[in-house]
Amino acid sequence: MQVTLGFIAVAYVLPIFVGYAIGESKGRRGWLWGLLLGWIGVIVVACLKTRREKRDTRPSGEDQRWAELVRRQAELDRQRTR
Repeated sequence: MQVTLGFIAVAYVLPIFVGYAIGESKGRRGWLWGLLLGWIGVIVVACLKTRREKRDTRPSGEDQRWAELVRRQAELDRQRTR
């Protein structure tokens, strides 16, 4: 009976925690891979690349300043050609 519980813990429960630990550092849901695929899921998570953070698409302060300079330069060029 104890051997069976130990086997269940190692074969089915432990991959969830190992997958979580590996996936957390890579920005992935490693626990889900471990739950669904067991040790194979842990290997998959270990082989996956680290997920990049989603880039904020809003313009930064520097981008806004650059756009303002370009706009002013275009305005000055139009005034010079008049």
